[in-house]
Amino acid sequence: MRLFYSLRILLSKQSLLTFIPGSEKTSRSKILRLFSGLRPIKTEINLIRIGDSNDGGYLVPDDLTGIQGLVSPGVGNTIRFDLEIAKDIPALLIDGTVSKPVDLPHNIDFLPLMLGPEVSLESLLDSFFPSARELILSMDIEGAEWQVLKNTNRLRLDSFRIIVIELHNLHTLLNFKDYTSKKEIIDKILTNFSVLHLHCNNGGGHFYFQGTKLPRVIELTLLRNDRFTKNYGFAKIPNRLDSKNLPDKPEIKLSKIFSFMR
Repeated sequence: MRLFYSLRILLSKQSLLTFIPGSEKTSRSKILRLFSGLRPIKTEINLIRIGDSNDGGYLVPDDLTGIQGLVSPGVGNTIRFDLEIAKDIPALLIDGTVSKPVDLPHNIDFLPLMLGPEVSLESLLDSFFPSARELILSMDIEGAEWQVLKNTNRLRLDSFRIIVIELHNLHTLLNFKDYTSKKEIIDKILTNFSVLHLHCNNGGGHFYFQGTKLPRVIELTLLRNDRFTKNYGFAKIPNRLDSKNLPDKPEIKLSKIFSFMR
C-alpha cells in the first residue's frame, strides 16, 4: 500500500510541479495543522448562497444588514454575486485584466487596475471607504491574494465584516518556505476572523499529499469574531448548499482531508 501511494504521488501530473529539487519539504504534521485551522465552525448565524449555481456562487453568513459596501478584486465571467450583494450599497470592482462589465448599476464602480505594490487594498479603502467598518471583501485574483493580504495591515482587515476569498496554489505548501509564508498570512486573517465555510474548487486542480487528493484552490468564507456569540463546533461538510464549480468534474471530498485530523 505504501508503494502504491508513493507511485501515485510521483506519477501524478498535478504533483510533479509541487516538489522542487533541493527545497525543504513541509512535514505532515504542519500540513495537517494548517488545514485543521481552516476547518469551518457552525455559529448561530445561518449560511445562504449568493451568486451563480456553480462557479461564481459563494456561501455567506446571513448577516448582511448594515453592510456599508462591497470591495471585489477579481472580476469573473459573471458578476451575479456582486450584483446581488450590492443591491442597495456601494460596490467597487477591481480588475486590470478585463473590460468594464456592461450595464453596471450606478452604485457600482469599476477600476481597471491590478492590486499590487502601486495599488494596495488599504489605499482603495482609504479612497472609497475611509471610515467604513462593515464591509464585505470578495477576492478571487488567481494567486495574487497572498501578496495582497501580506501587505495589508491586520487591523485594516477589521474593516470587513465578511471575507469571501479564493486561496490558490496550495500545492506550494509542501515546500517549507512557501508554507511558512502562507501560514503567516492565514494566521493574520484568523486573528480576528473565523472560518464559517470551506469549499474545494474542483476547477483549480489538485495534488497528492501522502496518497490523499488535496485541492490546489479553496473557497473560504470568514466572519469577524464580534459578529457571533455561539460556537457549536465544527460545521457539517459538505454544506447542503454546496455545488461543484465545474459540474462535469468530480468534487474533491473534504471528509478525506479532515479524516487526517482525528
